Amino acid sequence: MLNKYYDDVFCNQIESEVIDVFLEDNLYYHALKETNFYVESGGMPSDKGWLNDLEILDIRVKDHRVYHGIKQELSGVVRVKIDENHRFKNMQHHTSQHIICSYINKVHHGPTVMFKSNDDVCVIEMGLKTLNDEMMQDIEQACNRFILQDLKLELLYPSKDEALSWFENAEKMINEEGLRVVKYGDVDFGLCGCLQLPSLRWLQAVKLLSYEKTTRGYKIEYVVGHQLLQYVDGLYATAFEVSKLLACPIMHLDKEVHKQFEDKKLLMKEIEELKNERMQLQFQQLPKDVKLFLFVENQDVKDFVRYCSFITNHSSRFLMGLCRNEEKCHVVVACSKDLNVKANEVFKTLQSRFEIKGGGNVKMAQGGAFYSEILHNEMKSTVLSINIES
Repeated sequence: MLNKYYDDVFCNQIESEVIDVFLEDNLYYHALKETNFYVESGGMPSDKGWLNDLEILDIRVKDHRVYHGIKQELSGVVRVKIDENHRFKNMQHHTSQHIICSYINKVHHGPTVMFKSNDDVCVIEMGLKTLNDEMMQDIEQACNRFILQDLKLELLYPSKDEALSWFENAEKMINEEGLRVVKYGDVDFGLCGCLQLPSLRWLQAVKLLSYEKTTRGYKIEYVVGHQLLQYVDGLYATAFEVSKLLACPIMHLDKEVHKQFEDKKLLMKEIEELKNERMQLQFQQLPKDVKLFLFVENQDVKDFVRYCSFITNHSSRFLMGLCRNEEKCHVVVACSKDLNVKANEVFKTLQSRFEIKGGGNVKMAQGGAFYSEILHNEMKSTVLSINIES
């Protein structure tokens, strides 16, 4: 028989008689004549709770009995109390999954592939061929409309023949405990033995956050009820901190952030112009030698590579550059187009000896390594020994 207490989900406390106890792993497992404790199944986690104010630390099912694991052995009549907040959150997650997946299946023709949840977010994977922003908006609006209508839960207990006539997959779900059908209006109608909210108003609201293509369809992240409240609280807390940093009211954050973004773009443009001016000055001060060795310390690697490229693009030169930042360094080998030197081949002569990670082409090769005086000196001597031909 199905547990009758699963139909009365707000029955958070009962009294029942201990009928069996066994000790395992320092826990006393108690079987009761009756229990309102939900045992994990159908993707829904087990309840949390207490026996006589002793926390239930584990749940086992043995010989069709539910055993509640606690630190102390009890006997006689005991009080079983459910952690109602934990149960309510799990019911919000599970019922919302029923509604969202049923709607997607009926309207957008995508079967449910996977469902999981935690305190922060719920995730469903649907076998959809396509999903876009417009469909996400439709799903969210439809589900919140069902919540507003407060569709009531109907529980049906069909016979085997009835179930087989209603559902294609009923055969593999039939067991000796019987069948239970969950129905919310015309939205959801399916086999389920999990705990369900008595009506959809208990979901409060649903917010779809994101979607992502998978090998089996699309994965959708959403928040519901208590998760949505936490999500909004988090957004507000972030907005409040940003408003303090920018010294502006929360209601004007969008304008202030846009202003900061535009100011940043102007500043980055000015910085870029200054970098170009500095690069021009450094270039003019270089020795006239065709072969160059450049060594710098504590400089941005991208700026250094850019400068090396600028030199060989604006003059007839072969150079080897070494940019050191603490124990690491960046190696650059570059040459202008008019010189008959293959930068990648010169780079390879150093790469294997000094474990330099990287590569390149005949005009520029580069990579990272650990700095050493040996590498430094080897690069200097290589520059001097290289044979330059125009």
